[in-house]
Amino acid sequence: MSLSTAKPQYICLAAGGTGGHVMPAICIAERLLAEGHQILLLTDKRGAKLIPAHLPYKRLASASPFSGSAMRRLGAMIQLAGGLVSCLITLARRRPAVLLGFGGYPAAAPIFAAWCLNIPAVMHEQNAVIGRTNLMLARFTKALLASWPKNKGSLGKTPVIHTGLPVRERFTAIKPYKPNPSTSPFQLAIFGGSLGAALFAEIIPAALAQLPATDRRRLKVTQQVREEQKKTLDEFYHKQGISAETRTFFDDVDEVMARADLIITRAGASSVAEIACASRPAIFIPFANAMDNHQQANAEQLCAHKGGLLLAEADLEASELSQRIATLMEDKSLRLEMAKNASACAKKDAAAMITDHLLSYRDAQNKEAA
Repeated sequence: MSLSTAKPQYICLAAGGTGGHVMPAICIAERLLAEGHQILLLTDKRGAKLIPAHLPYKRLASASPFSGSAMRRLGAMIQLAGGLVSCLITLARRRPAVLLGFGGYPAAAPIFAAWCLNIPAVMHEQNAVIGRTNLMLARFTKALLASWPKNKGSLGKTPVIHTGLPVRERFTAIKPYKPNPSTSPFQLAIFGGSLGAALFAEIIPAALAQLPATDRRRLKVTQQVREEQKKTLDEFYHKQGISAETRTFFDDVDEVMARADLIITRAGASSVAEIACASRPAIFIPFANAMDNHQQANAEQLCAHKGGLLLAEADLEASELSQRIATLMEDKSLRLEMAKNASACAKKDAAAMITDHLLSYRDAQNKEAA
């Protein structure tokens, strides 16, 4: 009998802060619910804004104790202490079979509370560099579930299990890449404009403007931009004869990816995993100021296998980027090879692997009780 079809269980998940932590938690929560299990998400103020209405959650006080003034750090410690007390009460009232944390400070209190109550806890690491909070919490967990096979950071005795990063089903359902005829429009998707305004609002458009006229006329650009950039970029693309749609937010990223012949993006963990699942050729330009350079490490997970092209932000010039884009536009065999290699790195069964791992703790407890 599959673990996923066994007796329903009550499982808690802890995630907050950025979407990079919260979205994988939502994927697992929805899968658990679909399989008949009961869940509770423990999150913070920012995370609560991302959680769909049909998912039960409890909001916890949380803040970083390592930034700001002395008074701000003291306030953060008080908030974390309050979050811990709240978690202890919540978990003691109804003990989950296991608690899964997704990193960040909002996961700290739930993980420590689970340890105090002798409730099995595991962490999931989204990035290829193990986060500082996860490194700190690892001693209180049974295992760390890793998105990528090669992780930077030592966890000591805590086992690391490669499960992959869960992404929404609409990305795993995208059909494998098939290059369009050279006479068709070339669909270029550009994501990540919220980080690094100069790169996405200046260097990338300048690179496209340097393409031969025939390539510019063939381009069909879909680009994420900041609100204050939109008018200027729309006018620039129109002047260059480039067909472009600019938006500040995409709620149909999967559809844009499905149409794309090439993607230019940052290298957040979810973005890299989604591109791998979607099997699309991509140019990754990691955010240079990312903590511990984790975006660089994320992109390397695909690019080391020729599943993408990695360009450093620091020294990137429009002329170099233009040349890279032109090469990929002309060589559909290269795009197809990149797409296939990226797909080979994907873990489309990540949600199933994580769910089964969580339910394995229930089985171990049953054996001990017997």
